[in-house]
Amino acid sequence: MFASLGQVLPAAATRYGDKPALIADGRTFSFRELDALSNAFAASLRKLDVGPGDRVTLYAANSWEWLVSYYGTLKTGAVINPINVMLTPAEVAYVTRDCGAKALVGSRDRVAAAFATGAACATSVVFGQQPSPFIRERCPRKAAAAKRNTTMDTCNHLATIRDVAPSARGCEDCLRIGARWVHLRLCRTCGHVGCCDDSPNRHATKHFQATGHPIIESYDPPEGWGWCYVDEVMFDLSDRATPQDGPIPRYY
Repeated sequence: MFASLGQVLPAAATRYGDKPALIADGRTFSFRELDALSNAFAASLRKLDVGPGDRVTLYAANSWEWLVSYYGTLKTGAVINPINVMLTPAEVAYVTRDCGAKALVGSRDRVAAAFATGAACATSVVFGQQPSPFIRERCPRKAAAAKRNTTMDTCNHLATIRDVAPSARGCEDCLRIGARWVHLRLCRTCGHVGCCDDSPNRHATKHFQATGHPIIESYDPPEGWGWCYVDEVMFDLSDRATPQDGPIPRYY
């Protein structure tokens, strides 16, 4: 018998080792690998002073990062507060304040949106890229910046914002390869529609990395905010929101 769920994965890693435990995003994870990743995540939380009894809000779609974050949080003794990704950033901010969450976990754009609308956590852990799957942040600077940025005065790339025609009714790269997405982001330089960082392929971020186009819009669902990859700030785009060219398939 296990005293807590946090003991389940280490026991499985000991028993099954390098046998496949999870297949996600075209990658196979062994029990040992998942246990090691969750240990790293737990260490990230502990360095942010998260410990037994603290509440951690997990704001992410189904993914291998979600599973690692879940078991990593359990290993610290903290309490998990899971959030449905269909909630708006304002609703997530309310939940984090109401439950007294000490940390907010999720992709960078999702975490920033929650802080911009009033999330009161002292710390965050955002999903990154390999080889460092998680990035620790204490008192995230973009939280305060995003709250100040309703007048769009802290982004140096506002001149690149254009009125664009969406390139596809869905993530154009996912449609090409037959993949699915969670939410959609619209490039406000060229109109490329790409999937968010909670999606397996993260095509919006890959588009920025390939082109340098700095600003995306929360296209689907239409939440009225913009995000600058370069300055890492969020701002209000509700008065310049792009009309949807629907219907848009949804997989959540």
